[in-house]
Amino acid sequence: MNLCAGFLLLLVCNVLTSWAETELEEVISQVRNLVSVDRSADDTLPDQLKFLPDFYQHLRTERLTPEERDLTCLACEAAVTAVIDLFLVGVDAEDIESALEGICTLFGITTKSVCHGGIYNYGPIVEFVVKNKTPRITAGEVCAAVLGKGCGAWEEINNWTVDLPELKPEVENPVAPPEGTPVKKILHITDLHLDLTYTVGNNAECELPMCCGNTSGIASNPDSAAGYWGSYLCDVPQWTFKHILEHIKEAHDDELDYIMLTGDFPAHDVWLQSKEHNLATAKTVMDYVKEVFPDTQVFPSLGNHE
Repeated sequence: MNLCAGFLLLLVCNVLTSWAETELEEVISQVRNLVSVDRSADDTLPDQLKFLPDFYQHLRTERLTPEERDLTCLACEAAVTAVIDLFLVGVDAEDIESALEGICTLFGITTKSVCHGGIYNYGPIVEFVVKNKTPRITAGEVCAAVLGKGCGAWEEINNWTVDLPELKPEVENPVAPPEGTPVKKILHITDLHLDLTYTVGNNAECELPMCCGNTSGIASNPDSAAGYWGSYLCDVPQWTFKHILEHIKEAHDDELDYIMLTGDFPAHDVWLQSKEHNLATAKTVMDYVKEVFPDTQVFPSLGNHE
């Protein structure tokens, strides 16, 4: 969640009454220049925005001072406006992605490798929204969605209602079925988040959004090493999932009527994901279920991570 919000803030207020208008304009100009495809490698954050790297680590606007909240909103709108303009004037998407990748570490969002993968994966989606939404998406809408109340068009994006049908039925208290009513026993498997790259002994306390995989490196000491069956700080190795299935079969096989699989099989390595990798993870799950429960009916569905 933090990673996605960080990328939105990168891609994408109240007026600071204690500041001169020229100083605000200077901050806006500096932020827009940082998002430019011609940005210099020597560019740095404006002094007024030095707090942003710390903010990206928690994304909690309530921890900011009123002045910092306004500056965060101001910087967000300036950056998002610059990105929208780049897409609309026809700058090549790869040049935009390269520029954003270059300033990702400057803004303190995350590491360069994670920025590269995240921008590569989600950049085309952003481009499609910018070029196809009607009416045109605005920086105020984006920043309001990310930063919440008090920023940009926060009142406009929350000003909507849903018409509910009339004649709502009265609430009925649930009643237990009569004794002897037929029952079924169902195995429901969801949100496995298997890490196909999980490596025993790799670092479970890395600085990436997810650790223990083949990108986190070998642990420097045993206390931070990924264990065989898993780690609380990481997603699940595939052999652990198979072992769970085997235990369930041993304990409940004769009682199961069918199995429900409701998705979210891939790991949380959102900056590394691809269609091929997600399909491989789904196939791994289905192959294990078929292997352990060859004669049990299975009803699969997708989750949001697929």
